[in-house]
Amino acid sequence: KTHCAPMRDGEVNNMLARFRIGSREGNVEQLVMGMCKLLSVLEHMKLDLANHYLRWMRPALITETVHYEQRRVSEEIATCRLDIGRSKLWYHRAQLKYAHECTEGFGDMSIFFRAIARLVRPSRVQKDDAIPPETFHYDKDRLLRIRNDVLDAVNIVICMRIYEHVLRILGERQSEMETNNLYLSLVAILQSTSTNVDQAKRWAEAVPHMAVEIFRHAKAPAYMLAMVESALGEVLSNPHDELFLEVEADYHRRLLMDLCNRVREYKGMSSWSLYTAAVEKRIPTSGNMPRDFYECLRDGMDSGVSDLAVRLAHVGILHWWVWADLAYLGE
Repeated sequence: KTHCAPMRDGEVNNMLARFRIGSREGNVEQLVMGMCKLLSVLEHMKLDLANHYLRWMRPALITETVHYEQRRVSEEIATCRLDIGRSKLWYHRAQLKYAHECTEGFGDMSIFFRAIARLVRPSRVQKDDAIPPETFHYDKDRLLRIRNDVLDAVNIVICMRIYEHVLRILGERQSEMETNNLYLSLVAILQSTSTNVDQAKRWAEAVPHMAVEIFRHAKAPAYMLAMVESALGEVLSNPHDELFLEVEADYHRRLLMDLCNRVREYKGMSSWSLYTAAVEKRIPTSGNMPRDFYECLRDGMDSGVSDLAVRLAHVGILHWWVWADLAYLGE
């Protein structure tokens, strides 16, 4: 026990008990189980030590991240193991598109952040932005996760719009509490869907349940349930639908505004300060991981936008520090 973390005391006691019983009674099975426990304890000790070193070295590792990445990708470009031609073209097109839309908060990253915010628009999935440029190879999963979260948020807003439309048809008005209860129910339904299937299937699974919730909260007549479910099926996740594009554009505008504020706040920080502001401050006092997006959504749509802006600012600033001179600003 002198070499283990206190949390392993129970495992060590269990191991010793097995050995004592096996030794005293000549029980080979207990001795074998004791050996298995011993190997398990040793493996856990190794992981505990690795985690200890990672926690101890975390500030140094994070501080060195940008310099390490620059050295590594410079070598890959020089040895032709990485072709950044598509990335250069992507940024050049962004320059042509956003040259006259510079935002002060973004500073010299204005064009870049407008382009990266475009990458996470769900309606761009079937267009040129479906696959991020090669410079985003290590950021791709984070960007796709943000894009998926944006789609979830947009679809929830659309559900609320359809609810409001049903109320107008009925000539009814509901209290703010009733509306908030519906919103929380919709988020809970989405959160309860299967996480091991793709997003389209998750929403297909959620639509009937959401239609029932909208129908129930609106106190609509029975014949309207099928109408609500049909409307949800036609509009949700549909990049060709006018309502979807309208809601997505409004959400994108709100995200850009919050993103601009976050970038203004973060861009002068060191790597470690950026990590502290963008990651550690999102970790609740009762946990060791940042809250997931659905927890943020439950606090309201503004909380969801803020969470996405923080995550996108963090990814974008680190990416810019590594790639700006190598791929975007250099000749």
